[in-house]
Amino acid sequence: MGSFEDRSKSILKKITEAAKEASHSGIEEPYGVAGVGILAGQLIMSLERIERLESEIRQLSEKAATLEERGLKYCGTWQRAMDYRRGDCVTHKGSLWTAVKATDKAPDEAAPDWQLSAKGAQR
Repeated sequence: MGSFEDRSKSILKKITEAAKEASHSGIEEPYGVAGVGILAGQLIMSLERIERLESEIRQLSEKAATLEERGLKYCGTWQRAMDYRRGDCVTHKGSLWTAVKATDKAPDEAAPDWQLSAKGAQR
């Protein structure tokens, strides 16, 4: 199927032809040709919005697929100079932590940024 412009022009043409045919047949149409133009304009705006939303959904689906492919990544011992992304796992003070969002804070400093994945042994 073509772009929204092609579809909307085709629909507008069909609506206009039907209105003219009804007019020539002596049938009183409730909205008139001006009303048809207004409705066609609304239809065109709706089709533009649908196309834009479909594009956004496609982009978000691709982003979700990329995130799901990444999974978890073990980054070794937590380091002060590193930035961590969601899904990065580190060991810190004997425990395994997983970043739940991007962070540069230590697991014990920024509890909302990290999920305790495996607790280390108590000494």
